[in-house]
This record gives sequence, structure tokens and C-alpha cells, in this order.
Amino acid sequence: MKVSFGMSLSMEKMQPNRRTVLVCAHDAGGANLLYHWAINAAKHINVEQRVFGPAIKIFNNQFKSNNDIREVDAVLTGTGWQSSFELDCIAEAKTLGVKVYAYLDHWVNYVARFKALDTLVLPDGIWCADELARSEARRCTEFNALPVKIVGNYYWSSVRRELSLATEKTILVVHEPVRGSLKKQESLLQRFESCLALQGDSETIRFRPHPSGLDDFGKLQLKWLRNRFKTVVISEASLAQDLSESKWVIGYLSMVLPMAASFGKKVSSFSKDELPDYMSQFGVKGV
Repeated sequence: MKVSFGMSLSMEKMQPNRRTVLVCAHDAGGANLLYHWAINAAKHINVEQRVFGPAIKIFNNQFKSNNDIREVDAVLTGTGWQSSFELDCIAEAKTLGVKVYAYLDHWVNYVARFKALDTLVLPDGIWCADELARSEARRCTEFNALPVKIVGNYYWSSVRRELSLATEKTILVVHEPVRGSLKKQESLLQRFESCLALQGDSETIRFRPHPSGLDDFGKLQLKWLRNRFKTVVISEASLAQDLSESKWVIGYLSMVLPMAASFGKKVSSFSKDELPDYMSQFGVKGV
């Protein structure tokens, strides 16, 4: 069953004495989710930021920086993979007795996101973007003592509001870093080539790099695309613009794939054998 985009966007109700929330983020996926929540929440509460890595560019100093958790009433973190930054913030908040919540930005590997050297570092509550995420979180016995609630996905809502009626004329290739051996990268590149092999030479390809930058696999994709197609554009546009102009979105396991599928776009993953169940539920096709 395809997951509906009709998500609850209700605001998390803070207790009356909680007027300042510190948002902590590192990875791009979680940072986008947190940033758009914070933009909306700032209408009602004070928001401050502690960001690192890819999240720096996303937040762009929108909020006051704060490195002292003791000065805030609650902490909200992402659940990143690229560093221990968010886990460190959770642990610090717990030590200082400040309520801390974690906002899940995905649908898999939930428990692993809270492990540091095999030790669980759990927040006081789990926030989810949709019902599918909450259902997955409820299956984790490690979270049994924690409240798990749907807060909504303000990031997806923001992108959908910005979609224009532009002519759908490009194929959008969404880059996702591949963490694996050279053999795995070469295998994925062959699948990627097969996915695009039947397209005409006159097609315009728009290549959207991952927010963290191009890895070796991304460079391999770009090299092949430039050898195969007449026009290959490295996107510097907003995600909404890229999606508006795309007639087909192709990627590996990028978060853009389920988002685009929920907007009614034709979406394909060139990793059919690895296609996660959650992507299929959003309508992503494996090729």
C-alpha cells in the first residue's frame, strides 16, 4: 500500500514553563527536518541552535547559537550516522536534567541510531514524521518506556508548497553517498547504467549532489553521465525547483525518492535488490 502524504502536522505542545528549545543537528537528513520544524515552532517558542557538519549550511545561522544546554528548557536532536554529535547532545542533556527529544528522519535502523560503543543513549521521547515511522519505532522494544508520537514532516510540506507548474523536461539523478567497497560501487554503477541505458541521447540530465558533497561513487556517476548524454547539469537549484522540472527521479537510497514519490512523481531506485520496504510503501519502484 502506498503511504499517503496526509501527515499530521500538529505542533508539539511544550509545557507552559518551557519557552526555549535548543535544536541540535549534524546530518543533512535530520537537519532539514529539524530546521523546518524550528521555523514553524519559532512562531510560538524561542528556538536556539547547536549545529555541526552539513547542518551548518542548512541552518545558516537562522537562530541564536547556544553551547550551554543549562540555559534552555528542552533539547531536540536529529539521529545522525555521520558522527556522534547528536548522541553527545542527548547524553549531555540527560546528565544536566534537561528534557531531550529525538526526531527520527528515516524509517530504518532506529536502535542503532542511539548506540555509542554498544551503549544505548536514549532521549526522553521519540518524535516521528509519519505513521509509518511511528509503527517502526513501536516495534523497537528498547523504546518501550519512551513516548513515541507523530509531529509531522514540515520539510516535505515546505518543499511541496514550493513546487511550481514548470515543464517536466529533465531526468533528475539524486546522488547518495555509497559506503562500501569499490566492488560494490562498480556493481551499483552497472545497475545505474542499465537504468538509464534506454534513454535518448538528447535527454537533459540534472544531477543533484548530496548535501555532504560528492563521494567517489558520485564522481563515477557523473563521469558516466557526461560520456553518455549531451547535456548534464550539476544542480545548484532548490530541491523544489529540481522536482518541479523533473519528469523522472532516479537514485539509490536517497530520502528524496520517497518524498518525490509522495508528490506523484515517477521515481525509480536502481537498487532493486536492496530496495527497503518503506520505499516501496511510498511508491518508489526498483529497476
